Amino acid sequence: LATVAVVLAAAAGCPETPPADEGEGAGEGAGEGEGEGDPGFPAPHDKAPVVEDFGGPVLNYPSVRAVYFSGDPQQSDVDAFLPELQSSGYWAQVTSEYGVGDLTVGLPIDLGAAPPPQTTTTSIITKFAQVEPSPDPGTIYLFVIPQATTLEDDGECCLDFDGFHEQDAVGATSFAAAYACGCEGDDGLQFSSLDELAITISHELAESATDPFNNPAYGGIDDDHVAWEIETEGEVADMCEYLDNDAADVD
Repeated sequence: LATVAVVLAAAAGCPETPPADEGEGAGEGAGEGEGEGDPGFPAPHDKAPVVEDFGGPVLNYPSVRAVYFSGDPQQSDVDAFLPELQSSGYWAQVTSEYGVGDLTVGLPIDLGAAPPPQTTTTSIITKFAQVEPSPDPGTIYLFVIPQATTLEDDGECCLDFDGFHEQDAVGATSFAAAYACGCEGDDGLQFSSLDELAITISHELAESATDPFNNPAYGGIDDDHVAWEIETEGEVADMCEYLDNDAADVD
C-alpha cells in the first residue's frame, strides 16, 4: 500500500510539460540554440484545461472516517492505508492549491450489519444514520464496499464504476460521502483488488475535499475545454486519470 501511495503521488502532479530529455536531443539543443530560446520550442499549443472554482465550499481541514460492514476483511488494510495517505505528501500535493489543509484520520465506524450480497447507497445511509445520528459536515465518510457486495447506484460497482463521491444527509445535516470498491484489474492487471481500492480511495477523497457538496466548488472544466468533461467528469482527480507513468495509467 505504501508503494501504491508513492505511485499515486507521482501521478497526481499532472505536470503541464514533460521533463527535459537527458538523451541526445538535450545535448544538441544546448550547443546549437535549440532550447527554450528557440521560437520553435515549445510548439504552438492551446492552453491546458483548468478545473474551475464554482464558488461552493471546500473542506479546509478535512477528517476522514472509514465506514465498514461488520467483519469486512479489507478493514485492517484500509485502516493501515489511511494514515499512510495522510503522511505521504500526496495529500498536500494534490489538494493544497485548492484551499484544502491537512487531512486527519478519525476512528472507523461499524455499520453493525454483515455485508449483504447487494445494496444501494440509500440502504447504506439508513444503516449509517442508526449508528451515527449526528454526522460532522467537516468529515468525509468513506464507505468501503466489501468485495462480495454489489453496490448499485446509477450502475453497478465494479461493472460500471469503482468509486464515486456525493453529498449525503442524515436528517438536516449534509456531509461528504465517498464510496470505494476494490475492482481488480481496472487500472492494470498488475494491480490487486487491494491496490485498486487504495487508488480509488485516494482519488475520491481528493475530490470529496475539493468538491464536497451539491453547491459545487472545483467541479468542472472551463468553458473552452468543456469537452474534457465527457470522458473525465471534470473534477481534480479526474484530470490525472489518463496520465501515464512507468507502472500503469492510474488515478
